[in-house]
This record gives sequence, C-alpha cells and structure tokens, in this order.
Amino acid sequence: MFRIHVERVLAKDIDTIFEALSDHARYDRFPGVDKSLLVEEGKDEKNGTGALRIIGAGRLELTERITQFARPSRMDYRIERSSPFSVQHTKGEVVLQPEGERTRVTWISEGHVQVPLLGRVMDRLAERSFSKAFSSLLKGKTSSGRGGVIGWGNYGSAGQVNAFRTGTNETLTHYGWSGEYDIDFAHAPSLLDGMWHHVAATYDSATSTKHIFYDGLLVGSKVVPDLNVFGSDFSLGKTYGTEYFQGLLDDVRVYDAPLSAAQIMALATATVSVPEPPTFLLFGFSLAVIAFRRRSKR
Repeated sequence: MFRIHVERVLAKDIDTIFEALSDHARYDRFPGVDKSLLVEEGKDEKNGTGALRIIGAGRLELTERITQFARPSRMDYRIERSSPFSVQHTKGEVVLQPEGERTRVTWISEGHVQVPLLGRVMDRLAERSFSKAFSSLLKGKTSSGRGGVIGWGNYGSAGQVNAFRTGTNETLTHYGWSGEYDIDFAHAPSLLDGMWHHVAATYDSATSTKHIFYDGLLVGSKVVPDLNVFGSDFSLGKTYGTEYFQGLLDDVRVYDAPLSAAQIMALATATVSVPEPPTFLLFGFSLAVIAFRRRSKR
C-alpha cells in the first residue's frame, strides 16, 4: 500500500488556492501535467461533487471522481481508472486551512498498485513519484525579500557581477552591482501565484544590452556599460550575502552566447529543441530558469 502526505503553506488566501486546485480542466498549467480534461460536470457546480476528470502525466493517465466538495476547505476524490497499471485507490483528499493571509494545504492519497508480484515495489515508486507531483502543484511562495536565482563575479565592484534575483513586489532584477548596470522587471504578473514560471535574462556583449524575459516574452531591455565579470563565486539559488532563493528551481541553463527571443520562447513553451549549453560563461550569457516555487528558508 502507498500513502502520500504532502503539506505546504502557501502565500495566497484560501479562496484563491481552492479555486486553482479545483479547476480540473486547467491542471495542465502545473509542471509535469500534460493533459487535463473535465469529462463530466459535478452535480451542484461544474467542478464539484460528481465531477469526473482525466489527468495525464507522461505515460500515466488517471481518471478521478470528485466525491466531496466543500468550498473552500476540502475536496475529496477517488481514482476510478488508471493506465498503464491499475490502482486500487482508497483515499484522496485535499484539505485547506487559513492561516492569516496564507493557506495551509494538506494533500493525502492512499491506495495500492495492482501489479502481480511487483505491487509492493510499485507502491514505493508511486509514493515517491506522486509525492513529487503533489509537491510540484503546491508551490508556496513568500511575498517579500530578495531571492537569488543565479549569479557570479566580484560582488561589491560595479560592472563585475552577473546576477539574477527576485525582489519585493514581484520584481525580477538582472544586476551588475550598480544602478547603471541593472535592469528590472517590476510587478511581474502572477510571479507569486504558486505556479511555475519561465524566466530568462540575457546579456549581449556585442551591443552591451541586457534583456529580461518572462514566460517567453520580452519584458525589458537596457543598454548598459560594458561588463567585466570575473568567473568567481558562482552560486545557484543564491546571489549576494543572504539573497537565497526561497523555493525550487528547475531546468537551469547557462549559455556562452545570448539566445534569441525565438529560442527563449521555444524553451518557455517547449515547442522546439534548443541546443544544450556547452559551457558556463563569463560575458555574453543567457540564463533560462523554469520555475518559481517559493517556500520557507532552506
């Protein structure tokens, strides 16, 4: 038997979180979910009790029935069908509790993978994979403070730093340790909405131009003085001092030449293949980071 218990505190009100978790047809917004369909509407409301949803992740496809729907505090479900292997599902519940302006979400799932001779092994695999998937859906985020995504260089010296961080008020900053070297994207829409987002920063040494991209779109550019960045103090999930990223990063890439807008859009939407980065760089660079999931300090 497998048992999954995932618990997170999210920096959003309980109504917003419940709305996102009960919007069955849009689960493909979440990382790892390739397919989400609402095939039968609920009795009292579309996503409520009796609703039937299909969720696909890679080869795995689950058909789930909503068995209890108490807005905005609880939603229970059962897996009715699954492929490529059968799951005997005994319990599935999502419970939300307000904690001030935040929301505690507890997700529990229990059952048994019905594979002859390998059932116990598959149960353990299911626990690990489902726990990871549920954790990806529950992305808690803080709403203030600087969070270093990636950076390196001679911190403290203007023009000798290449760093990318989040900031207060949903800001992204690609900085070089002096205002003339910095570019900001203020109030990134939905940066703290608990979903994964693709962000990228580039510096083109040929034109001395910095760019910031958000979910594949160019949202800011600035001509800056020439950078002279040293290949030292490289950090991922941290920039200067205590600027730690409070959450998860995924698919971080560093290129030795600035990617084009089309290439960054391709990375953000995964529509075409973009070559893997060959080396870490010191000057011209393109950084692609899929995802923000912010949480308490590491």
